[in-house]
Order: sequence, then structure tokens, then C-alpha cells
Amino acid sequence: MKDLFQQEDGMTTMSWVLLVLLIDVAHVYSTLYRTYFDPVSYKERKALLLAIPFVGFIVGMLIYSISPLMFWRILAYVAVFHFIRQQYGFLRIYSRREKQSESSRLIDSVTIYSATIYPIIYWHLSGPKNFNWFVEGDFIYADLPWLRSILGVVFFAILVLYLIKEIFVITKTRHFNIPKNLVVLGTSLSWYFGIVYYNGDLTFTLLNVVSHGIPYMALIWLHGRDLCCFTHYFCFR
Repeated sequence: MKDLFQQEDGMTTMSWVLLVLLIDVAHVYSTLYRTYFDPVSYKERKALLLAIPFVGFIVGMLIYSISPLMFWRILAYVAVFHFIRQQYGFLRIYSRREKQSESSRLIDSVTIYSATIYPIIYWHLSGPKNFNWFVEGDFIYADLPWLRSILGVVFFAILVLYLIKEIFVITKTRHFNIPKNLVVLGTSLSWYFGIVYYNGDLTFTLLNVVSHGIPYMALIWLHGRDLCCFTHYFCFR
């Protein structure tokens, strides 16, 4: 079974269509429903929304004319930042009603950031894999096994600290925040196994892209449904 997840041949055409085109690309375009297709948001940010595509195209074209690799490298790191911040955003959404101390909020933040940043750093410190973020060579690598070991210990120590904190909170409040803990658990498992443990294109895409794209599209759908209910005083369920 592990050999399947370590495969080097990449994805089949059907896998690419299902996972990349219908989920990854689709989740990007779903943003249109919160920006250009949303009359209120578009009116409030019209100048910004009109300027971004134009400026982005010009800047991207200039960078690509200088170096195609530089273009893809910048896009890769921007995408990584987007992936990381989205998981933090989901954490904050599902913990917004919790009465947390500052230390508890800090542990939550450190944990969700560690769950995403550690696998990315591990990738950088272990060299090229059987897959790339966008294109071959888009990440900068340095083979430092000693640093990988140290960061691995720190990462699992943070997870243990989070677990202890949650046990303390549950004991004190008699409340278990299921959505928030599912975000932390799902993020930790999908990023660790998708990048650190396994080394296959299909595995990386399945675990990271799916866990990233589908929740985002669901959030867009929920926002649209709630907006419909607020505007028309009813909605179809």
C-alpha cells in the first residue's frame, strides 16, 4: 500500500481532472462569488478588484520575461502562504465563540501554524520529492538532516502541548469544540502524511488539495446560502 503512495509516475489524466481541475482550480474560481459576483463586496472594493487583475498580469508578465523559474517560484510561495493562512482562518472561525485565555489562543495559533509550516520546511530541508508544488525547482532546497530532526521534535512537542491544553479545557469547561479540533487534526494529518511521510504526487494532491479546496468551496456556499436567506427571508434546503 505504501508503494502506491510513493509512486513516481505522477497522476493519471482522470486523477488530474478530478483532483486538480474540479477541486483545486474550482476552489480558486469560487472566490468570484465573494468578490466580483457579490454586488455588495464588488461595490465596496470596486477599485481594488478592478486593479488587482491588471496589476497582477503586468507584474507577472514582467517577472516571467526576466525568468520563468522566478515567476513559478514566486507563485509557489504565494500559494503556500495562502494554504497556510486558510487553515488558520478555519481555526479562528470555529473557535470564535470560545471563551479562551490569551495563552490558550496562542497555543491554538502555534499548533495550526506548525501543522502547516513544519511539513513545508521539512520539504525544503530534504530536497526534491516525487512531486512539485507547481514546476520542478520552484522550491529552494538545502539538505540539513540535523535540522529536520530538531524541528521534528519541536513539532511533535507542540502537538503534545496542544493535546494537554485541550484536556485541561475539557476538564474545566465540560465542552469539546469538535469543529476546531477536527481542523487541527485534519490539517496535521493531511500535511504530515501528504508531504513528510509519503512521497507521491497522487498522495500529496489527494491529501492537501482536497482538504484545502473542498472546505473553502463549502464556506463560499454557506455564505451564499446565508446571504440568500437574509435577503429573501427564506431559502431552499
